[in-house]
Amino acid sequence: MHKYKISVSPYFCEIAPDQRLAYTAEDLNIFKNKIKYGVAVFGCTPNILVILEGQYSHWDSLSTLVKALDTGKFAISSNNAPTEFSVFLKNSNPMIEVRFYNTSQIAQGRAWVRC
Repeated sequence: MHKYKISVSPYFCEIAPDQRLAYTAEDLNIFKNKIKYGVAVFGCTPNILVILEGQYSHWDSLSTLVKALDTGKFAISSNNAPTEFSVFLKNSNPMIEVRFYNTSQIAQGRAWVRC
């Protein structure tokens, strides 16, 4: 099961995907329910930091999440992101800004989505 940590001040969400599972439409519904209050208050989806510390085989499935965002920042902290994956995500939703960080740079990724 994917894990979510949501903050309203500042408004952002950290997601730790279960590395065995793809990100599905059902997971997107869970995410939307978790951020419902923040969307009502702030009028948009939160900035997001995805933290992947090991191997992940379902990279393309993250576009399900990216397509649902209406604005903001999307960062991934991983040592195993595919080449050109940032272009794929940006093409999935041109309304967001995408950045990648190594797992050793998680603090920088967290700082970027929080500002």
